[in-house]
Amino acid sequence: MAKALVLNRQEQRFVVEDRPRLQPEGEQVLVKHLSIGLNDMDITDYHDENGPHILGYEGCGVIEALGPDVKNWSEGDVVAYITREPGSFTQMRCVHSKLLVKKPDDIDHRIVSATFLKGLLAHAVTARAFVVRGGIRALVHDICNSTSQIIAQFVKNRGGMVIGTVPVDSMKELGAHIGCDSVVNYNSDSYTKEIMSLTHNLGVHVVYENMANRMLKRSINCLSNFGMLLCYGGSVESIPYSAITRKSIFFTAPSVFDYKGVSRNELILSANDVFQMIRDKKLMVRYRECTFVQVVDAMTAIETGKIDDSVVIMP
Repeated sequence: MAKALVLNRQEQRFVVEDRPRLQPEGEQVLVKHLSIGLNDMDITDYHDENGPHILGYEGCGVIEALGPDVKNWSEGDVVAYITREPGSFTQMRCVHSKLLVKKPDDIDHRIVSATFLKGLLAHAVTARAFVVRGGIRALVHDICNSTSQIIAQFVKNRGGMVIGTVPVDSMKELGAHIGCDSVVNYNSDSYTKEIMSLTHNLGVHVVYENMANRMLKRSINCLSNFGMLLCYGGSVESIPYSAITRKSIFFTAPSVFDYKGVSRNELILSANDVFQMIRDKKLMVRYRECTFVQVVDAMTAIETGKIDDSVVIMP
């Protein structure tokens, strides 16, 4: 038997249930989780009345059993993975072997869970969907969010100038810890004016937007001609077409699963880049742990801004 955190949709509460041990089929492996990353997508799913009953898009653990068609993996290997379909809020899970990446021996599994999906997304939005290089000016919204913090560090590592945003002035100090060149209060009346001043009225080349409709128009106003509005969180209901055409702006909403889930070579390359940044101390990793029964409290703390660390679930 293995425990799973199951969401009772009728009562909107989690229940820890005992479930039969799974048997991997085909090219699947059975992973016994050491830790599980909590992500913004899980919070979105939690509030979606039509969402899944078991949340979770990533995990890090030990291979307990192999399907009959699995090659190049062994029982006892420690691996990390992300999956397009949720279901990792369990002690054990069957995962297709093509989605696995070996956990480096020199990096703790909790650090991997705190950064893996977020790091792969950051790689996708700074090296694929938009390529950051020296001289690029980037606006990263809501650096109180753990994913935004990782994106900001990826931009900085690739030679870009980073302007971070926070909801209140008291949080500006966080920007210095993650390498932001400047930090702006996005609730300030002078928000756009400050950003244009910081960029000598040129605007930014790319906006990393995770607040969707709330900041959309102001984000567009901060972009330079031919700039990129990159949305990686929230739901965009409509885009002001006239504002887009006025500056010949590009728009994209990349999915980490499309960028990292199709090609195994791309997955391995990206994961290695994330791990190397951790080793080189170019990616600051802050996390806190919670148990299954503490997941709702952790989600609430993230939503209300009480914590800005990554959260790692210890099953």
